[in-house]
Amino acid sequence: MIQINRSTDYALRALTYLAGQHDGPCMVSEIALNQGVPPKFLARILQILQKSGLVHSHRGIKGGFSLAKPGEQITVLQVLEAVEGPLSVSLCLTEPEICAQAERCPSLQIWARAQAAFLRVLAGTTVAELATQQQELDASKQLLTLVSR
Repeated sequence: MIQINRSTDYALRALTYLAGQHDGPCMVSEIALNQGVPPKFLARILQILQKSGLVHSHRGIKGGFSLAKPGEQITVLQVLEAVEGPLSVSLCLTEPEICAQAERCPSLQIWARAQAAFLRVLAGTTVAELATQQQELDASKQLLTLVSR
């Protein structure tokens, strides 16, 4: 099964939150509380994202984390690769030498097309888009809450 790990899920949540903030850096505790992520785990993830150049760390009393560049310039693919490394739907695509059947495998083309589609979707989605979707979902939830009262 191909599955995105929890670290990546939390990284996307954190970056989505940061993309929706315009008041300066956010503390780990604020992001963790808002996104339902364990603070210590999130702090480690944010360090990975900082090393990857996706977030900046700010020290001091008004410190915290902010996006290193506009959310429109950070793709979901960049986040996944920062946290998990290169993605592949099959080892046959990245390490064809491990398969004695690679030169005559009928499945290889399917894996290649699936890989291309997967990467296209991830590279074509930004954290700014996720932040916009989050804001729309939050607004819908608030509206439903008001209507149901």
